[in-house]
Amino acid sequence: MRHKPAPDIVVEVGRRLGVEPRKLLVLEDSLPGVDAALAAGALSILIPDMGEAPENCRADLVCRDLKEVLQLISPSDVSCE
Repeated sequence: MRHKPAPDIVVEVGRRLGVEPRKLLVLEDSLPGVDAALAAGALSILIPDMGEAPENCRADLVCRDLKEVLQLISPSDVSCE
């Protein structure tokens, strides 16, 4: 298996779950991980570990933290207190 940004890991996760990569949501903290998700056809969310996302980020969405991701997925059911 090749390293990111090759899509191999995303494709393999989809295979093991029995899900097409295009139906996966990949949370990443790095640009190579985002590129791997996109190359596989998956939806990508970048959660930058050092503040703001770089200008060359191609993620479908950028979130500040996991709490923000949870609010997007299920805004009325999430309590992170």
